[in-house]
Amino acid sequence: MNNWLLLIFLLLSPAACLLAQEETYAPYGGPFTPAGDLHMLVVLAGFENDCAPDRPEYNHNFWPQEDGQNPACQSAFDGIEELFYSTSDQFSPDAKDLSISNFFYQSSRNSPSSKPFRVTADIFPERINIDGNRPNNKKVFEAIEEKYPDFDWSRYDNRTNNPQFTFDNSTSDPDNIIDYIVVIWRRPGLSGYASTSNYTFNQDSKDTSNIYKVASKSGFTIDGSLFNLTGIKQIFLHELSHSLYNCPHLFGVNGVCGSYFHATNGWGMMKFGEITSTPNAWESWYNGWIDLPKNRDLKDISDNGTYILDDFMNTGDAMRIKIPYTDDQYLWLENHTGENIFDQRTNLLQDANENHIPKMEHGLLMYVENLTDSRNTLIKALSSDYANGIKAMHAEGNYDYKIHDYKKAPEIWDNMVADFSIAAPNPTGAHNHITFIRHDFGLDSNESKIVYRDFTNNRCQNSDCKSNEHTPVWKRDGVFTFDNLGINMAFGNKSYEQKIGLSHNPHIVNLQRYDKASQTSEPVILHSLSVNVHPKLPDGRIKVDIKFDDNTITQNQRFTGNLLLPEKGNLNASLHIQPRKKLRIEKSGTPDRHTKGKVLENGSTEFPDFTNPSILTLSEGSHLIIDNKAKLIIKKGSTLNIEKGATLEIKEKGKLIVENGAYINIQQGANINANNIQQLRLGTYATAGINPLLKHNTEAGLSIKEIKKVFY
Repeated sequence: MNNWLLLIFLLLSPAACLLAQEETYAPYGGPFTPAGDLHMLVVLAGFENDCAPDRPEYNHNFWPQEDGQNPACQSAFDGIEELFYSTSDQFSPDAKDLSISNFFYQSSRNSPSSKPFRVTADIFPERINIDGNRPNNKKVFEAIEEKYPDFDWSRYDNRTNNPQFTFDNSTSDPDNIIDYIVVIWRRPGLSGYASTSNYTFNQDSKDTSNIYKVASKSGFTIDGSLFNLTGIKQIFLHELSHSLYNCPHLFGVNGVCGSYFHATNGWGMMKFGEITSTPNAWESWYNGWIDLPKNRDLKDISDNGTYILDDFMNTGDAMRIKIPYTDDQYLWLENHTGENIFDQRTNLLQDANENHIPKMEHGLLMYVENLTDSRNTLIKALSSDYANGIKAMHAEGNYDYKIHDYKKAPEIWDNMVADFSIAAPNPTGAHNHITFIRHDFGLDSNESKIVYRDFTNNRCQNSDCKSNEHTPVWKRDGVFTFDNLGINMAFGNKSYEQKIGLSHNPHIVNLQRYDKASQTSEPVILHSLSVNVHPKLPDGRIKVDIKFDDNTITQNQRFTGNLLLPEKGNLNASLHIQPRKKLRIEKSGTPDRHTKGKVLENGSTEFPDFTNPSILTLSEGSHLIIDNKAKLIIKKGSTLNIEKGATLEIKEKGKLIVENGAYINIQQGANINANNIQQLRLGTYATAGINPLLKHNTEAGLSIKEIKKVFY
């Protein structure tokens, strides 16, 4: 049962996704406020018919039926005592254990509320076994009531339940509803769902103070647990995230892509332990564990400057930066120094052959977030508006990839593994070393397609249900590199400065929603935000230069995809190609659609490599400068579209080159500033107008003859 790719199937009750009608505030939490002291109850459950020694999982190495301490079939899983503190006096800022109690305390001890979240728990005194082979929490509660009629439930009722994001219940009064209860079933797999079952203990009691209820939303169920201790922590934090703040599936969990076409690996409560074992700064902010002062919440050019980031976990320091021309998308920066015990990978420390897997080098982690910028907005767990709404960046940049083989690898627990190699830098592309690489791996043998599902929770009901077709980068050039686990992804570890932006790899690419019908994604915005990362300081802090007006191409660059140049605003230009530099617009080598399109008369297909043509659109109000001896080159199959009100300025000896098989579309009312026709090199077989393969509602512009006249 050590297949790391085993999916966590999650069922959320519809009620868990309903929003309160009152004014809401995310840090108040759904079932409880993640601040102050919370004492929860954990109940272990199993099945009577699994208690025979000849049952297949009787001697499971993680949770055997005989653990040497308890009677047979009353066992607990290995390391259960390491999950929680039992009393509040065990918390310490210097604690080095990896318990869930310490996780929440370390994550929240810098809370602006001055009330760190201190979770303690008791394990119910007896494992409850029921008949049958399907989890049934109600039967477990009935058995508890029968066997323990005088059980002291008051220990687990210290708050008024279910604030549903409308009030702070961290200092509220008991209400005879158990604050939080988790049921863990001894059952194969690693799975759960974000609810328990409603139940009332002692409901026939004449003493109403002795009547205690279990509210389904005030807890969750782990219905598959025969895995390992880290797996239990993963599923615990995962399900609690669904329950606590309606967290959607992020970072490729359950194979989810939501309304996007690509997904990256990442970290946080939804994806604990694979890259690092901390929360991410967005969820820390959303849960109220950190705040963002003005110098950590940058919006526009007035915030240009140099900033120094301290250790994220130990100080709560983090930064978010508004990505220009987006609807509230942000670039987040977190400095992970490794000083905190959770700032490390705790899962997948060895491969299947027990060989050591290298760990991530600590440094500055960055990601683009498109969830919400307001803690008054409640997100939804099962909504395509939020699923997969964070994309991690990699310090080595974005690339196209080639695939040499795809076969089972004993080193990765006999999972199917591709051998990749880097094909070409692709700064505006979607693939980097921690991306789940899109390709037609033959998952659906009946059709030549990349399986795409915009689901928000992978709940396959039949054998025809296929997950999204993508795979991690475990291997490159014949060597197991384990890139998907964050190897070398952190910035600030070089002896030189590392910059991201228009002239570099990667560009800060906004999250692009994917339209399944047209098989096109929203544009990559060629904005002028850049981040320059200095080598880390001797004390581990990292200095960054932030610029919102970095609009220049200072080295030869290649852009692919659906590209949009926005209006210039207060800048001198939207984009300025510096003297003697080249910008190529060409076809991507990264799939960005899920079918090959129609079959043509010659037997080929419209999109044989699952890639749409590239298009650069100069939008109304934009201004592109091609400087002296600089070149903008539109490669074969790509399109330059200059809209009405856009400006293309070609300075002396600058050139616009539209190659054979490329397209140029200049709408009436576009502004072309050039000295002479020599600055336009139009291929004999270049075409005026929009590439018919592009699914864009763009009006056709000037003819070839008219275009040439523009350049006189």
